[in-house]
Amino acid sequence: MLDRLKNFFNFQGVPGNNLLESPRTKIAHIEFTSRCNLRCVFCAASQPDYQSYDLDEKTIEHTIAALEVRHVDVVSVNGHGETTVYKDWHRYCNKMLDAGIPLHITSNFAKVFSAEELKTLSRFKSIEISCDTNDPELFKKLRRGADLRTICLNILRIRAQAAKENRLPPEISFSCVVSHINVLNLMDYVSFGEALGVTHFNFCNLTKYPDLEDALNTKHITEMPEEFVYKAVASLTETFEFLRHSNIKYDVQQGLLDTLQQRWQTLNPEEPGSLPGQPDGDAKREEIQEELARERSVKEESQPHRYSSLRPQAQTRDCLDPWQFIMVQANKDVLPCCWHEPIYSLGKGQSLLNVFNNTQFKELRRRLLTGELPKDCMNCPSRAWTTIHDLKRKVWHYLNPGIYKFMSPKIPVIKPDILRSFELDYGQGWYDTETNLNIEDPDWQTWKWTAKKAVCMLKNPKRKALLIIRGTVDKSKIKDQKVIVKMNEGILEEFIPGTAKFFKEYTIAPGMMGEDNELSLAIETDKIFVPSVLDPGSNDNRELGIQVYHLFFGEKLENLKSQAKIPKAAL
Repeated sequence: MLDRLKNFFNFQGVPGNNLLESPRTKIAHIEFTSRCNLRCVFCAASQPDYQSYDLDEKTIEHTIAALEVRHVDVVSVNGHGETTVYKDWHRYCNKMLDAGIPLHITSNFAKVFSAEELKTLSRFKSIEISCDTNDPELFKKLRRGADLRTICLNILRIRAQAAKENRLPPEISFSCVVSHINVLNLMDYVSFGEALGVTHFNFCNLTKYPDLEDALNTKHITEMPEEFVYKAVASLTETFEFLRHSNIKYDVQQGLLDTLQQRWQTLNPEEPGSLPGQPDGDAKREEIQEELARERSVKEESQPHRYSSLRPQAQTRDCLDPWQFIMVQANKDVLPCCWHEPIYSLGKGQSLLNVFNNTQFKELRRRLLTGELPKDCMNCPSRAWTTIHDLKRKVWHYLNPGIYKFMSPKIPVIKPDILRSFELDYGQGWYDTETNLNIEDPDWQTWKWTAKKAVCMLKNPKRKALLIIRGTVDKSKIKDQKVIVKMNEGILEEFIPGTAKFFKEYTIAPGMMGEDNELSLAIETDKIFVPSVLDPGSNDNRELGIQVYHLFFGEKLENLKSQAKIPKAAL
């Protein structure tokens, strides 16, 4: 243990091979189909040479089984196609949901869902909807074959289904491909989303495919004239400020920010704000640009163009995907991220469990850790640049959560000017507070045990609130103990902690709270133990569930989370 702690601070002492294997997976994608019911103007599916496939039932079953073994945090049942056009897609999803696997889906929501499909979707952890504008006519031109009214209807019907079953609805997010067509109207767009109950926005970097005939073709905002770029920066600034002040989460693909910053620097060469570590001198910059131009010139014109910033000297991609992510495509190809070419095919016979740490995955991890990047990483439109040392540190943290994350989880400091708590009363299922001052860390000196079900009564604030739970399960006594968190008997989350200690944070929207003056919060577990049964020398006959060290229900008075920012020079 001491050696591992030393390596925490000195990564020169960590053998390289220790960072090449990954024992767990956070995010997995299963692409049931690459077929799509739309022909969006900026999507590969609209290109004439696009080929679609369906994943066979046997591979789906084997993939689900492998992901259960890996204790994946969330499974995203989508790839480049539209999952909901696959026959019986919801039945496979129900199998995973019944097994306690949290599900996410990115969907165009273009079809009117059946009652069975609505019931399945209402059980999802989260749903991301492809929607780039609030203008119904423009939406039809961008997402050809879709109707904005259908999206609104589907959202309402899913929420109604969840309410009918006394279950909290899934979190809804919007995915927006930013282009010259919609960037100047983003404020109207996010206001529209907020009115629909959207709690998260993802702003995506456009990948440019060849223009289509008789279509409203899009352009990357960095390729627009100078005056337009200034307007685009102003629109993005206003939109991001609005989202921050409204405490609405959002993400921006780093390639969009980096290329915008580089364009800004060409327009304002005397202003500060250039990328850290950017190559010095115009000659070096021109040399790299010429090299990239030569590379693009030998490609076929039908190849997509990804917008990514130039590589700073001696840096690598800030990317953990090959360690924590996997995608199984409909043609059985396996991808280490959404942007890299396939590095293996399940059609070759190797099981998915072996693929996670096969030669191809290890080689990609090695190249990221050494800076010997393949072309797909060099041209990545999503991830930022970082130093090799910092990436090694991140990988080590990911591979050693027992020391880094769960031994010292990030705990919000409750101060009057940051977090304000609401009334909380402990009800049935809670045992008396216990304290052990011999524990060095004061954050872990005091706790309450729960029974199989522990209930708290909360005052309903009838506005957005924050719920924080920090606790432990005793893995030496109970294997794979499940924790269920409920609000008004609606399930917030079911999970099996990866290690003994866990930290959970939930944003509770007003729609989840109802109109009553009081709320009930329940923390349940599927397994309990009695100390006196396990230890004959013990006189403790309590039925114990989990230990809760910190329970907070209140609100943020300012946005604590770091948000993506546009170039400093543009602010």
